[in-house]
Amino acid sequence: MKSTLKILFTLSVLVLFETTVISQVTLEYQGPRIAPSNSWFSQDGNYWGFYSASVSATETKFLEYEASGSNVAVTFYNYDFSIFDNILIDLQLPSGVVMTGFDIYVSRNTFDLDNDFEIFVQTVTQDTLASFPFLYSNFTRIYEHNGLIKHDFGNLTWGNLHEIDNKALIMFQSERVNDTIFNDTTVIYSFPGQLLSSIGHDEQTAQEAALKNFPNPFGNSTTIEFDLPKNISVANLNVFDQTGKMIKTLKVNSRFGKVLLNTNDFGPGLYFYNLESEGEVLNSKKMIKAK
Repeated sequence: MKSTLKILFTLSVLVLFETTVISQVTLEYQGPRIAPSNSWFSQDGNYWGFYSASVSATETKFLEYEASGSNVAVTFYNYDFSIFDNILIDLQLPSGVVMTGFDIYVSRNTFDLDNDFEIFVQTVTQDTLASFPFLYSNFTRIYEHNGLIKHDFGNLTWGNLHEIDNKALIMFQSERVNDTIFNDTTVIYSFPGQLLSSIGHDEQTAQEAALKNFPNPFGNSTTIEFDLPKNISVANLNVFDQTGKMIKTLKVNSRFGKVLLNTNDFGPGLYFYNLESEGEVLNSKKMIKAK
């Protein structure tokens, strides 16, 4: 009798333990698909994204952005999908000018310390009313929470955000002279705050493995230049489409420091490329094929 009671007690404890463990897994949402592959897409000059973003050192929100025409609408959601905040930006694009590339970064305490959201926007635009060759323009701006421009970086193109010694920086490597010519130059600005952990740059590796392509945007080809770290003799240069699918990989070494990438079979839009060695990504960049 005692042995039977002992077995029943043991089984009841196991069931209770299993129930307790299972009950820690809580279904928070089930419904229509929130986002397409990789949680963002671009189509016909419109850009949409949905992802989780660290907006301060202690605060993470769901972030949705829609860029259409001249307008960028940013909506912040709490974990239960209730709306936390909204920001609307008018890019003030002239008639006939459309976006062909778009990137965004949102933070409370990077670009100033007033605790309001600021929006860091980079875009490439095309003048569809101009005759061939089409006219492209780049701009990088920081917008205030109220949608007003906080800072315009002018003709400096596609800056990368970094954090070095706990200091937030933006590094530009080129300046647009006209539609097809860029000056190779390095310009670095600093900000009073810090980048957030979600940025995830390995700055030391990125500095050693320099990476860029020219021209950008490009037509049927672009030259990708790189500088491998001294301890790496061979690496893979990988190219991905905007869904994250690898569409080309090339084995490279430091002999020439560049490759000519034929893009005849690339459709227009945003692409990503990186240098990778033994599973470690040394640096990554983005590039745009013109329509």
